[in-house]
Amino acid sequence: MTISASARMLGVLLAGTVMGACSSGADGAATATIPANAASAAAAAATGAATAPSRTSRPPRPLPNGVFEMSRVRIMDPSGFDRPIPAASALIPAGWRFEGGIVWGPHGVCGSDYAAKWQAVSPDGASSFQMVPVSQWQGHRSAYPSDPQPNACPQAFYTSVREYLEASAQQLFPGARPLDYRALDQEVQPLRDMMARLPPLPPVQGFQSMTSIDAGELLVGFEENGREMRASLSANATIARTRIADIINPGRIAFESVQGTPSGLIVVKAPNGQLDLGLRRRVLSSIRYEADWSQRVSAFNARKQAEADKTNRAILEINAAGSRERLAASQSAHESRMSSLRATTDIMNGIYNDRQLSSDRQQRERIEAIRGVETYHDPVAGAPVQLDNTYQHAWRVTNRDNTFILTNDVNFDPGAFDIEAQQLKPLP
Repeated sequence: MTISASARMLGVLLAGTVMGACSSGADGAATATIPANAASAAAAAATGAATAPSRTSRPPRPLPNGVFEMSRVRIMDPSGFDRPIPAASALIPAGWRFEGGIVWGPHGVCGSDYAAKWQAVSPDGASSFQMVPVSQWQGHRSAYPSDPQPNACPQAFYTSVREYLEASAQQLFPGARPLDYRALDQEVQPLRDMMARLPPLPPVQGFQSMTSIDAGELLVGFEENGREMRASLSANATIARTRIADIINPGRIAFESVQGTPSGLIVVKAPNGQLDLGLRRRVLSSIRYEADWSQRVSAFNARKQAEADKTNRAILEINAAGSRERLAASQSAHESRMSSLRATTDIMNGIYNDRQLSSDRQQRERIEAIRGVETYHDPVAGAPVQLDNTYQHAWRVTNRDNTFILTNDVNFDPGAFDIEAQQLKPLP
């Protein structure tokens, strides 16, 4: 079977579709669990500025637990268009090495047209954050013997993201031991809401078709070079299932198929006791796509969608011969709902006009609710900036390029750590 154009689009989320609600605590022993909610917010502190004292030759003090310094990096698309262009930016831990960018056609017809393929690696190389492009999966089951159909896409019958992540963990880290799992329902609820508003498929006797959106995060333990490690794997996926009833044996399923379209795989890895479960959300909530790249991609998607709509319209006309008015009304409703769906998907991906954030409060609050961010005024850039809203205090470092600090520590003073920074104020 082939997934519909609308379901395929739901699965093609570059980065950030998924936005975790992990806490920012470190992973401990092998029995560590993924927290269901982010850490409780500390009481709000009065905003103001902090200036570092006179510099000395002593080395800078390490930041305390629960305080995170993040630097913005540029993500390039080297081959998608007529020339290499900046595609996006993201915050990664300060001092980490950035590698990779946007790739096109990483899996041919078995994946999205474009995907994020990059990583940030700690100075010692032991910890990392990775965005991994992944292919679709397909699976078939039949109550009757049949010749297998040739298919270039990976064959598997995963009916949930959990099954998919457990298999992916074994591929990335052979012998990995699942330690904990949690669903990320809240992160994909906007897409589920949009999916619920799409026109239903016409009922066909003996035929059942279901499309769902699932998301989750898996914690695993494994050994690497003789060292005990921990990793968090997360993804969301559009999963389409089809069942055909057995007309010979009523009550039995004659044929069943499944096709999964994951958005991409997020992998955060660190030595045991050092895994930062909040890193995933801090990075994903910071991703912003450049206007030029977004416009080029939108034009590409529009051309591709127009071709798909033309084919679908021809099929509808054949199936609805003699009912032109009903066909036109159905097509208009579908296009309206698909437009809303695309707008929601763009917001989840971080594709929107930053210039409107200050002036359009309603739009800003909608973006904040969908992405789980807070919007601040960046005094250095003179523009809005959106950061993970599970941290109640944000600072703009003024003596380092494109660097921010996030914390829930009401008593944190950057000046005590030789950092010149100004505390950010949320936009009203």
